[in-house]
Amino acid sequence: MTRVLLVEDEHSFADPLAFLLRKEGFTAAVATTGQSALEEFDRKLIARIRAVLRRGGEGGPEIEGGGGVLEAGPVRMDVDRHVVSVGGADVALPLKEFDLLEYLLRNVGRVLTRGQLIDRVWGADYVGDTKTLDVHVKRLRSKVEVDPSAPRHLITVRGLGYKFDA
Repeated sequence: MTRVLLVEDEHSFADPLAFLLRKEGFTAAVATTGQSALEEFDRKLIARIRAVLRRGGEGGPEIEGGGGVLEAGPVRMDVDRHVVSVGGADVALPLKEFDLLEYLLRNVGRVLTRGQLIDRVWGADYVGDTKTLDVHVKRLRSKVEVDPSAPRHLITVRGLGYKFDA
């Protein structure tokens, strides 16, 4: 997810701009002074450098955390072992559902646009129908929700996309 640092001392400008940036799929950080902007930039830059060094200096987009175990709500995912459990019971997921769930779990509580999800899971060059995403979300819900018709974790945000709530 692309991060944007917005420097604006007027809350009446900063808040709507940050909202619009988030709506378009960016992560927006707001700083009210030049000094706080520099501190925020330095903090993020150092974190990014450490992440690149942990991955052995390889290029490409950063996936925060890279591997390990992700947990939210009843879902536990061991990324390295490709194992998912819901409420303690193992659940088999095809690769695309696994990738979709991983991206949602790495962004718990964040609304991810349909475009972001398609780009991340199917690739930026995907030219198929966006209904493919809806089908995968429906299948994923049937595996992670107690009542898929009234989801508590894999939530549709009308007009925007989806989010995973713990």
